[in-house]
Amino acid sequence: MDGSRCYSHALFESDDEPLEIAQRRKLDFAISSCRLKPGDSVLDVGGGWGTFTEHAGQKGIHVTSLTLAENSYTYIAELIRYKKLPCRVIYQDFLTYMPGERYDAIVVLGVIEHLPDYRAVMTQFERLLKPGGRVYLDASAYRKKYDHPAFLARYIFPGGHSCLCLHDFLREVSRSGMDLVAAYNDRHNYYLTSKQWAEKLDAGKDEIIGRWGESLYRRFRLYLWGVTFAFLNKSIDAYRVVLERLE
Repeated sequence: MDGSRCYSHALFESDDEPLEIAQRRKLDFAISSCRLKPGDSVLDVGGGWGTFTEHAGQKGIHVTSLTLAENSYTYIAELIRYKKLPCRVIYQDFLTYMPGERYDAIVVLGVIEHLPDYRAVMTQFERLLKPGGRVYLDASAYRKKYDHPAFLARYIFPGGHSCLCLHDFLREVSRSGMDLVAAYNDRHNYYLTSKQWAEKLDAGKDEIIGRWGESLYRRFRLYLWGVTFAFLNKSIDAYRVVLERLE
């Protein structure tokens, strides 16, 4: 598994640990938190570049990956075929997904920021999970919902991006049939992750400019070093959260 394809933050044992090792640790943490074993079924909300699908699929876990990006769908489908994984990818919105089955677990890696209707999310968690099934999610967070810079909305995350607001999210958990198992403050982990992302971006400057232009490089350089500093000075938060569907 190529840890550089992970979208959300990693889980470090030391500040100088390579990003790829820390990303694998985070994926293993998601699997263990959801108590997944070979043959279990898990819904991956927002498949990205298939890191969780590949990592869990190679352990014999049956992953259904949802995506709304055509490039992501094509990439994951080819990954599943090439690696012969017991997985599938579906082009579908999470909130309208209505399968004829329930899952042992759901993972949401850096995607809850694009699902700001927490009540609808809880309803879907309950609908899709078996009794006792678990959810693992991780996210960047602000103290106030929708309190994010206009630069991000315009240049980096166009559309419905909103960092997790933990107290609003947990309020909807308390009103649902879901139970909070654990919550972890991951601000320092996200600082280390974004710092290594920024360093990797700088190292690839010439190639990035050659393929996509200097404007895109400068935009993402400003974004990555900016959020690195924001995590360092504690103006942005980050969390891992584990939930369980009540019996």
